[in-house]
Amino acid sequence: QYRIFPRRSEKLAELIGVTLGDGNIFQFDRCQRLMISCNSAYRKYIEHIYHLVKGVFKKEPCIAKRTGANCYDVRLYMQDIDKTLGLPVGNKIKNKVAIPAWIFKKKEYLIRCLKGLFETDGHYGLNKKFYVEYIQFCNKSNSLRESVFRALVSLGYSPQLGNSYVRLAKKAQVHKFFNEVGFVRPFPSLMKGWNILGCRPMVGHENLGLAIM
Repeated sequence: QYRIFPRRSEKLAELIGVTLGDGNIFQFDRCQRLMISCNSAYRKYIEHIYHLVKGVFKKEPCIAKRTGANCYDVRLYMQDIDKTLGLPVGNKIKNKVAIPAWIFKKKEYLIRCLKGLFETDGHYGLNKKFYVEYIQFCNKSNSLRESVFRALVSLGYSPQLGNSYVRLAKKAQVHKFFNEVGFVRPFPSLMKGWNILGCRPMVGHENLGLAIM
C-alpha cells in the first residue's frame, strides 16, 4: 500500500519522537514495517500509540504480545514509512538519527516530539530524603542526545548533557516540563505515593480493548 505523505503536524512530530525512542523501521522486499515496543503494564499508553500510528498513517496497526517479554509491539506494514517519518531504515545509532529540522521551527512540534522521546526513553528520579528530582532522556545515540539537548535549550530549559543521557535536574524545570508536555505514559518513580505531577500508572495486564495478535 502506497502512502500519501501527511502534512507536518503535532501528531507526526510526536510519532517521530516515539520512533526515535522505542521504534524501528525494517525493510522487506515489498514493504516496510514500523514497530514500536511498549511496556505491558501501561495499557493507556499502548492504546495511545495505537491511535497515534493510525491517525498519522490512516491505517490500523496491529498489536502483538511479544513471547517471553513483558511488552507489546505496535506494528504497521506499508510502503514508504521511512519517507513519511523522514527517518532512515535500520540501525538508528549507525544512521546518526536526530530530531528533524522542521520540528525545531515550531514550539508545539518540538514539545510533542520531546513527549514521544521521553515517554519511550525517559526516566524520572526522586530522592525522598533530599527531595532531589530529575527527569532524563537516556539513549546510546550521540546525535540524538545532542538534538534533544538542543531542543530543551531552545525551549528555555537548562539541561545537562552526559555520555548516555540528557537531564533536567532543577526541580522547578522538572515540574514545568511535566506540565508543559502532558505525558500519557506513567513514570515508575511516581508510583509510590509521590504522584506530585498527576501521573497515574496502569497496573497489571488488563485487556486493551483492541485487536491483539
